[in-house]
Amino acid sequence: MYHQMGLLPTDRVVECSRKDLVAEYVGQTAKTTQEKIEEAKGGVLFIDEVYTLSQPDSPKDFGHEAIAVLLEMMENGRDDLCVIIAGYSDEMRKFFEDNDGLKSRFPTIIEFPDYTAPELMEIITRLLDARKMVLDDAARARLLAVVTDIHSRRDRKFGNGREMRNLAEAICKKQGVRLMTLSAAQRTPTELQRITEEDIPDERVRTVAVNEQELFDEINAYVGLDSVKAEFRNLLNLARIGQERLKAGLPAERGALHLVFSGNPGTGKTSIARLVGKMYHQLGLLRSDRVVECSRKDLVAQYVGQTAKATQEKIEEAKGGVLFIDEVYTLSRPDDPKDFGHEAIAVLLEMMENGRDDLCVIIAGYSDKMRQFFENNDGLKSRFPTEIEFPDYTAPELMEIVTRVLDAKKMVLDDAARARLLAVVTDIHSRRDEKFGNGREMRNLAEAICKQQGARLMTIPAAQRTATELQCITEGDIPDERVKGAKDVESVMEHLDGLIGLEKVKKEIRGLINIVKLNRRKIAQGRKPLPVSLHMVFEGNPGTGKTTVARLMGEIFRALGVLAKGQLVSANRSSLVTGRPANATKEVVRSALDGVLFIDEAYTLVKWGENDIGVEAINQLLEDMETYRDRLAVIVAGYTEPMKEFLAANPGMKSRFTRTITFDDYTPEQLLLIFEQRCIGHEMTLTPEAREVLLALLERIHANRKEDFGNARDMRTLFETTMGRLAARVNADASGTVSDSEILAVDIPEG
Repeated sequence: MYHQMGLLPTDRVVECSRKDLVAEYVGQTAKTTQEKIEEAKGGVLFIDEVYTLSQPDSPKDFGHEAIAVLLEMMENGRDDLCVIIAGYSDEMRKFFEDNDGLKSRFPTIIEFPDYTAPELMEIITRLLDARKMVLDDAARARLLAVVTDIHSRRDRKFGNGREMRNLAEAICKKQGVRLMTLSAAQRTPTELQRITEEDIPDERVRTVAVNEQELFDEINAYVGLDSVKAEFRNLLNLARIGQERLKAGLPAERGALHLVFSGNPGTGKTSIARLVGKMYHQLGLLRSDRVVECSRKDLVAQYVGQTAKATQEKIEEAKGGVLFIDEVYTLSRPDDPKDFGHEAIAVLLEMMENGRDDLCVIIAGYSDKMRQFFENNDGLKSRFPTEIEFPDYTAPELMEIVTRVLDAKKMVLDDAARARLLAVVTDIHSRRDEKFGNGREMRNLAEAICKQQGARLMTIPAAQRTATELQCITEGDIPDERVKGAKDVESVMEHLDGLIGLEKVKKEIRGLINIVKLNRRKIAQGRKPLPVSLHMVFEGNPGTGKTTVARLMGEIFRALGVLAKGQLVSANRSSLVTGRPANATKEVVRSALDGVLFIDEAYTLVKWGENDIGVEAINQLLEDMETYRDRLAVIVAGYTEPMKEFLAANPGMKSRFTRTITFDDYTPEQLLLIFEQRCIGHEMTLTPEAREVLLALLERIHANRKEDFGNARDMRTLFETTMGRLAARVNADASGTVSDSEILAVDIPEG
């Protein structure tokens, strides 16, 4: 092309490599390189694997002389020579990094991607066509399957078109061997051209017989993990369909095998990784079901150059199977530039790409830290297209785990022990944090139970330690470290019932308590509990007791064992949008964990519409409500109509807050009782006349109340005004005989 365009005098191409340019003795390399360049003058000099000229670790190597001469002669003869350098992509990038001045000489880089499986199929069929070979249908189907398999198992040294030429040669050889078994009469011209199924060399990895039911039975044996089981079935189904496509002679691009397992410890990540290895092996996607488990200590060394080597060795050990890296984010320490973890990540990415069809990498860890890890490391997310979230076990699932462990030890819980164990497990679950051990916690609990049983058994005579007694777990054998001092539900409800009015509120809360109690019974019987959300909406005018009831809800949830602490944390717009709203909201949520977060006038978060910065706070709140759904009760409160509009404007909020409790305005009679409570608290009394006048005033106030009616708050203001009038009256009496603790009708404002 360059010759025809008049850019070069000839179309000559001189091909060479390191052996043609670099000599063994001083002074010879420059001469050899000059000669090769002179030979190419007027045409193209093509240097394959040019990076072999650069060997930075060997200062005595003469390759740098060849590079220096090349650069000089490229500059001096730039209009009479085209130099094309070639090689593997990664090595070429490193070559440019190690040799200043090279990049500017080569402004154009053309990337030659590997051929796809269909393109490889077209190459080999063209080669066979050129030899006048004809594939029958069965041969074509097998050839497609073989080519697809070759493509799926390619590594960084994959020969692409060369591989197809070699395969075409192998096919012709096998055909020749087959033809020689026929008589000369049978070797007709048509037969000499025909390629049959048996002529196609088939070195595909043979799959182990897949027992899908066995795999399903094995994963279904795990407690809970419904979402994980669903993802596992998806992986199995996807791989199975790929196999069927191959059998049908259809292309089947195999997706990346690599996976992300995120979740707290003790949720079965390592066990499921072993099961994935078994499944991939049975399906023929991996050569073995070996799972190599490692962490930072196995990959990161203390000295320069050792980390890459350690990581490569661990990956080589896992080749053909699964490499499982737990808490992978510990490899990334952005705040420590001297840390070598980034080397391990770089080697991992490179070897995942080069050996992507002969290795499955599963990285695991806490969910939030995994998200941060991907944010800090570009290029990682694209390597791991599938993430499987391992949720914390529910209280019923934890109960099932610990009872299974005890069953395996041939231990039998009596009824009292089972009841206490359920209470203890429920409490452990309610107090869990980000580092909760899930199944591990239950195994530790089972061990502690057996130890306490052993200690109890040693206090009774040997004759009484029968086989039945040795198996029996009693109530006293259950370690009970539940938080002490929590009020019982009925004492909290007595407080709630003692509040004036709020009949609808009390009824709603009683209903919620009954559902929680019913769920306890269902769990004890091994049945599925009813769905119940801790989040609520309190709507109504100010002064109707919303904050007081929210505080009591914390105590109720604590008494029921639903929340570990039950503290009330109050928040509003200003506390949630300070600085960066997402971070401010996270901090507020964390302070409320295991208790109640009460957000008053929640609709002010979006008072400026959808562009309000409060939207960021809402989105973070929704995320945290899901993340900590069993450790947090969120109550949003405010005026009735604005709260309805607030929830309707955000579908995410509406789906999270399924329980709305309406706080009605107090009646005049209830307002009078509230006023009288204040009187009692300040050792004041109302005369009958004053009480009558006050009730009439409250009826007028109630009848003329507006949307911002303050209810109990207004009673506080009214009481303070009344006290001011009483004080003026008492101080005006010179005799000093007037009572200062009796409220008269004249002390009541006229309103």
